[in-house]
Amino acid sequence: MKKLLVLTDFTANARHAEAAAVRICVKLKMDMLLYHSTEEVTAIPAGCQATFVVGANQVMDDNKVKLLGEVESLKRIAIQKADYLPTISFISGEDSFKDDIKRLTERPEIYLVIVGGRSGKKLDSVLFGSKIKEVVENSLKPVLIIPEGTHTDELKKVVFATDFAKGDKTAVHSLIALTRSLGLNLEAVHVVKPGELYEDFDHELSFRTFLEQEGVPYETLFGNMVAPRLKAHCYQTGVGLLAMTHGHHSWVSRLFGHSLPPVILDATDNTYGQRI
Repeated sequence: MKKLLVLTDFTANARHAEAAAVRICVKLKMDMLLYHSTEEVTAIPAGCQATFVVGANQVMDDNKVKLLGEVESLKRIAIQKADYLPTISFISGEDSFKDDIKRLTERPEIYLVIVGGRSGKKLDSVLFGSKIKEVVENSLKPVLIIPEGTHTDELKKVVFATDFAKGDKTAVHSLIALTRSLGLNLEAVHVVKPGELYEDFDHELSFRTFLEQEGVPYETLFGNMVAPRLKAHCYQTGVGLLAMTHGHHSWVSRLFGHSLPPVILDATDNTYGQRI
């Protein structure tokens, strides 16, 4: 049975992503694996001159209780949908976070990784700061980042931003399978600066022919900078989900300021692992 790997740190934005993930599980008829890292031991100040260190075993026990609580909450959400009741399991990571992500996404049953992303702050330090950047860089499966406040039930259209890079065809295959399962429309776009000439015409023609054969609409967008043009296109056409390969993820921090839709980053251009 395929599973969604959902990362949590028990914060509000993580719980928002968990709730969206369980709804996706119902639609895709997949199960869920909830993951929390215990890589860092918690330290609690216990006075002016001293620090009380909470032992790793205590942290793991506390996290297990929290994870059990998250599972029960997610089951209640799934029951409301009723079409399919996913099995929800959990794991509390003890090893290196990066190693855990690689090891877990090596599993053939893992279909997609889902993680929450906060909104309302600079994306350079939030979306691709801290652990989320490590997830994107080490995952062997596509990563869906769901910012706090977005509603995945309202998604209708997905746009894949491409520059015809190696691996983009594989990413499109992954997205076709996902979007068709979720009943979403997929299109591909390429941003060109006014007056810019793309020299590898054969490569572009091959990619556009591939998209036509797969039934994926394609559009060339013109703009001086990639990020603002993609942002405008999403707003103008009602795009609810932006997709790109891992090598393009630096665009995201410049895309949406304080208002970011869900983003899916495909790990296609990583050199290890298997794709969905």
